[in-house]
Amino acid sequence: AVSEGNVEVESQREGRVSRLNAQKVEVAFAGKASQAQDGTASGGVRISQEATPSVGAARRQGISAGGIPASRKELTADAVRFNFQAEGRSLKDAATLGAGKLVLLPPDLKAGERIVTAGRLLMNFDNRNRLESMRGEGGTRITFLPAKDAPPGSAPQESTAERLMTVLDPATQTMKSLNQTGNFQFREGDRQATAERASYQTTSETLVLLGKPQIWDDEMRARAETILIDLRTNTAEGLGKVQSTHFGAANRGEPTSVLADRVVAERQRQTVHYEGHVRAWRGADVVESATLDVFRSERRVSSGTQVLTSHLQPTALVDKAQAKNGKRQPRPVTIRAEHLEYLDQGRKATYRGSVRLQTENTTLEADRLDAFFSSPAAGKEMELERAVADGNVKVTQPGRRATGQHAEYYSADAKIVLSGGPPSLYDAEKGFTSGRSLTFYSRDDRLVVSGGDDSATISRHRIEQ
Repeated sequence: AVSEGNVEVESQREGRVSRLNAQKVEVAFAGKASQAQDGTASGGVRISQEATPSVGAARRQGISAGGIPASRKELTADAVRFNFQAEGRSLKDAATLGAGKLVLLPPDLKAGERIVTAGRLLMNFDNRNRLESMRGEGGTRITFLPAKDAPPGSAPQESTAERLMTVLDPATQTMKSLNQTGNFQFREGDRQATAERASYQTTSETLVLLGKPQIWDDEMRARAETILIDLRTNTAEGLGKVQSTHFGAANRGEPTSVLADRVVAERQRQTVHYEGHVRAWRGADVVESATLDVFRSERRVSSGTQVLTSHLQPTALVDKAQAKNGKRQPRPVTIRAEHLEYLDQGRKATYRGSVRLQTENTTLEADRLDAFFSSPAAGKEMELERAVADGNVKVTQPGRRATGQHAEYYSADAKIVLSGGPPSLYDAEKGFTSGRSLTFYSRDDRLVVSGGDDSATISRHRIEQ
């Protein structure tokens, strides 16, 4: 049978209405009952189908029988070749002869339209004429449009790949699984991702990216062995050999790099959580910890237990050390603690729990320590200017040790002012010293002892026999 000129075909079966529009339709029949075998439609082909889901499916969505929405799908192409099931009443498979476009509107009110385009689309149907699976070749694209009740300004989710394979639930026409392979790319607003292949699980609405995956937006780029994107919560998770870079205004033009075992980035909360052998650095500043949390909107960083940081000493101190020691570079200041919190505003780092500040020849220990950094000038690194320590303060240098309750460290002068307790100092050569405050320098053996009206200066020295 051959029909030409604005051909329209309609069929109804089990609550589904199917329509075919084309300029030309050819169908081959066989057998005593003249059952349809195969056929071709060409010239502006449009095949559509609307189906009302069962009452049980409506109940699962909490919808009354009278409010059951219909699923809809529509295929458009220049030409389509199709084969019929054995009884000749329903389709077995169909393939576009060239580029094709398939629009899926599932009955789930929380899901928007799915638009699939490809250089060629191949579809398989069950014995009730319902789409079961689909394969795309020759460059594919899938667009997930926001649902009708999505928040204003919600961006569509779009992915492209060389090939795709999807399995659908025939009853609801929703995607059960979707695999895309070959140069996979994903975009949602300013967020983008790439990988060699990706799979989409509809039950969790999660994209799983494999094969050198990476994801980025205007402020951050991350790589990992596996990347998962939760499309419902706008959360991305990277697993295994995580490498990320933070940009943004908070970094003042210099990026922050991070290595970790796992990362979780939540776009709505503007937070990034790292865990497992975390190492972060910006310029010469380095942070190592078991976990690290970045609060992007607050421009704040918080660490977990056992944190280690390394910072530059002031340029003036470095120059003096070089003049004295030739080419030998002084070590940077390192600080260990149980917890760290850094605020970019004010350039202040707060350390808590078993704090240990280490310079080239001085160790300062305390319960708490606040470190203050210089504003990075053009072409220069941010430097540690001073630190304020409180609680069970202990200062150790070669041959002497001091204790107190409060200490202030000035890195430019390499000096420590110790007070509270009152402070006391034991020197292996000069003996015991105490006063209202003790000021000593890490570059030499100078010591300044200050007394007061209510605190006398006490010194004890060994006498050689």
